[in-house]
Amino acid sequence: MKYISALLMLSMLIGCTMSANENPPQLTITPIVGTSTGVTGTFVSGPSSTILIDTQMTPPEGNALVEHIRETGKPLTAIYITHAHLDHALALDILTAAYPDARLLATPSVAEAVNQLYPQWKQQFGEDPETSLARPDFVFEVVGDSINVDGVELEIVPALQGDTPDNTAVWIPSQSTLIGGDILFNQVHLFFVETPASEDRARWLAEIDRLEALNAEIIIPGHILPNLSFDNTTYDFTREYISLFDQAINSDMTAEEVVATIKAHFPSADPGSEFLLEMSANALKGEP
Repeated sequence: MKYISALLMLSMLIGCTMSANENPPQLTITPIVGTSTGVTGTFVSGPSSTILIDTQMTPPEGNALVEHIRETGKPLTAIYITHAHLDHALALDILTAAYPDARLLATPSVAEAVNQLYPQWKQQFGEDPETSLARPDFVFEVVGDSINVDGVELEIVPALQGDTPDNTAVWIPSQSTLIGGDILFNQVHLFFVETPASEDRARWLAEIDRLEALNAEIIIPGHILPNLSFDNTTYDFTREYISLFDQAINSDMTAEEVVATIKAHFPSADPGSEFLLEMSANALKGEP
């Protein structure tokens, strides 16, 4: 655990609604907040199995996830990737090396994109790019409408516009828990390079409304500062941030002025993620 500066484990033991004559299993939902811009990896465990939703990015983060699984004493039965961004999938090699029998799950488009982009990610950020470039593709199983964990259904909400056009979320109605992927952020700067048009950001705002309508009690965003609550403040932060960025980027401000405006409005946002805001403002303003 010494390798990560932010590790938050929230265990929620809530009975699942099943038929009256069955004993409902207990699910434990444990979000882990890593060091890479507060990226989350979330474990969902039943009595006999565990799945991981997103692997985070760095070797220390991946190793910390492996350590957590070993401490539970349960097997890792599956890994689900919400979308094809390196901070949510780069540690796949570490997790699959430690748990080679774990099923890899994703929607078809996310699976294809991860395999296409993974060598490039490792070449840019990995510790052993030559080995990574030569490795075989990850073999994903195409996920349908849901993932079953010990008899409890986790519903997949597909094709959501977030910081990339092909995000997914995971909704666990029996636990009133939403794992929002990169549709939702809390006190971490957002990434807009893949949402260059105002129409893209308008769709993103509409997706937030759609997720909020699920009335989840526990909301786990794709990125969050440690020690914040997993609650509906993530909707407010993400919505306000997108709206202000859209207004600023469509003004006559320079990229530097856009960055200054956003930072001034969100003084508590993670300073380690400011590079995402700077990349976004420069790209959308056409500045180096």
